[in-house]
Amino acid sequence: MYHTYSHYQLGLLMSKKRKSHLDYHANDTIVCPYCDFKHEDVYDFMSNHGEDRFEIECYECEKSFHVQQRVEYTFTTYGDCKVHKLWRYGGKHKGRWSYTCQTCAQEFYDHDLHDGKYPKLKEHEYEIIEDDSDTAWMDGI
Repeated sequence: MYHTYSHYQLGLLMSKKRKSHLDYHANDTIVCPYCDFKHEDVYDFMSNHGEDRFEIECYECEKSFHVQQRVEYTFTTYGDCKVHKLWRYGGKHKGRWSYTCQTCAQEFYDHDLHDGKYPKLKEHEYEIIEDDSDTAWMDGI
């Protein structure tokens, strides 16, 4: 038995079988363009030596295809502070201590303090934080 289809019906049948290139664009996972297999373990492919394009073989159909990865950037923001809460970290670098403000993340050296050689801060504009519990915010940096 033969079926007669209109151009509209043929178009609908074809569109159900053929996917758009957009189905493979900007996904959260790698989708094989040949068999639609979703490679859920994308982290295995993320360390391709910094390359943004690379070739892989599908785990399901074993065909090779190209992948383009894009990196998303995130940002951390800090507000201004009236009194810098300075945390001294590391050792001396070129004879100077390094400090970071835990409020605004601005960096200073010991010569920037009020009694330093090139003071940027007045005595009432900062305090030194020495308690290790106050530096837990640095763990995420």
